[in-house]
Amino acid sequence: MTGTRAALLCLIALAAFTAGCEREIDPFPEPGDVTEAALIMRRSSMGPVIVVFTPYPMRDEAPSDGVRAAVAKAMGGMNCSAAAFHWPERNRARRWIDEQAEIRRAQGIPTRLILAGHSLGAAAAAEMARDVAANRPDVTISLLLTVDAVKAGRITSSAAGAAGVVIGGSLHRLKFSLVAYESAPRPDGVRLLRHVNYYQQSTPLYHGVAMPGAENRLLSDSVGLLNHANADNFAFSLVAGDLRAAIGRGGPR
Repeated sequence: MTGTRAALLCLIALAAFTAGCEREIDPFPEPGDVTEAALIMRRSSMGPVIVVFTPYPMRDEAPSDGVRAAVAKAMGGMNCSAAAFHWPERNRARRWIDEQAEIRRAQGIPTRLILAGHSLGAAAAAEMARDVAANRPDVTISLLLTVDAVKAGRITSSAAGAAGVVIGGSLHRLKFSLVAYESAPRPDGVRLLRHVNYYQQSTPLYHGVAMPGAENRLLSDSVGLLNHANADNFAFSLVAGDLRAAIGRGGPR
């Protein structure tokens, strides 16, 4: 009897452990509920899936995020799912993309993905484009949109000369240095249809660079207000137009 009871308790414990493993460890917030890592802007079972990566945690007294604001403006009343993630949260963003793709697959609807970001978020968007293009053949990336993309990296003389470095880690309370990001996947007309890359060189340090295969657009202004921190706000109207065109491509769903 004792052995039977012990075995039963083991089975109950195993069942509880298994159920716990099946739970979503870090659930997505409800639409409009902002966490430091994520904001679900809209959840839909139709239309494109939009993911924007932000350079700052969303509850860290962050500066305004022009790309995220442009997404909100561009999607208007169109059917789509949209979410914003802090740039290190690529795994969480990928789970969101997979979830939304499965919802559409179940309805026989092809998944169109739009990826966008500024600064470190732009590099994260480009890396996500590479990941999705390689591993999700059922997902078409309609648009990769990057604004002044930079990434964490070691400062070298070649990086400083070729990519247009950047800035030491002690400034701006960063624990690393940043170099211009220049290795986004090239559009192939199948997995990735279009890459629009905005960058500025008004600041001698801490700026983006033209990327091979992208529609590169150098930002400039005549009054000296443009810099890395506000490049996404500076390009807001242009970015919103690119996003609106990508969301509407293929017609409402």
